[in-house]
Order: sequence, then C-alpha cells, then structure tokens
Amino acid sequence: MTGASRGGGKGIALVLGEEGATVYVTGRSVRGEPTTLGRPGTIEDTAEELTARGGTGIPCAATTPTTRRSKRSSKGSAPIRSSSTCSSTTPGL
Repeated sequence: MTGASRGGGKGIALVLGEEGATVYVTGRSVRGEPTTLGRPGTIEDTAEELTARGGTGIPCAATTPTTRRSKRSSKGSAPIRSSSTCSSTTPGL
C-alpha cells in the first residue's frame, strides 16, 4: 500500500489488516529519519498497527528520484515505483 504512513493509504492498509491480509506498507517516512513536514507517522508504525489488527504488516521504504540522489546506500538500491493514493473532485479521476 503506497503512502501508508498516514492518511488514506494508512486507512486502507489498516482495513486490509483487519481482514487478515499481508500488506507491504510503503512510504517515505521511516523511523529515525525526519518525516514529511515533521508530521507524525511512519511505515513501521502502520505495519505494527496493521499486525496488531490481525494482518501482517511489512514496512518497505520507498524513495523518490530526489531522495535516491541524496541518500545512496553503499550497497546500492533498487528503485521502487508506486502510485500515491489521492483524492479528486473531478468526475472520472
């Protein structure tokens, strides 16, 4: 589930957990690192809450081209492509 550290992505991940699903919880906010705009919530938090609700939460850090350039691992990294959850007031989107 993309964008699962908070908001709609987190909500969907938690409901899937309540149904016993295994969910790969992705997002950029991880423990020990500054979060987006200092907002609370990390992928680890969501994975733990999802597991407590009966599913299996597996946190997976996602990066953007900007974060990949600034935070390269000495072991290298595989790019992760994902679609963010969003809402729209435009019919059909």
